Amino acid sequence: MAPSIPKAYGFVILVNVIGASFMLVTLSFKVGAARKEYKIDLPTMYATGKDKKSVTFNCIQRGHQQALETFSTVLACSLIGGIRYPLSTWIFGVGYIKSRMEWAKATPLATRRTGTAPSGASTSGPRSWACRWRPSRSPLSC
Repeated sequence: MAPSIPKAYGFVILVNVIGASFMLVTLSFKVGAARKEYKIDLPTMYATGKDKKSVTFNCIQRGHQQALETFSTVLACSLIGGIRYPLSTWIFGVGYIKSRMEWAKATPLATRRTGTAPSGASTSGPRSWACRWRPSRSPLSC
């Protein structure tokens, strides 16, 4: 029996696919603007040095790179886990976007008020739900 898609699955698509894709585009524009501002030319990935400009650029670049590294896993697990847990997956998607945008701020991690707890929770939730989903059962049954 094929699993039925819940009505709330649209929220998963809206946030975890479309919203996260726009987040990646936004982060790439931030990196491009920072490259211009701090005069870091391609193909140099990160700035060298410990001065404020280098550290600030590296924070922006690392935030974008980290979002790229986790995007495919979060996307795949959200699409699978969202079949059974659409509202929770949607909420974790919002947390994922918010934590990636926070990570890419031009502030070193040591001076931020928030740590990486929302970041870890936003990626581990959909992953654990995707692993728990069994195709032989209806996604709506317990």
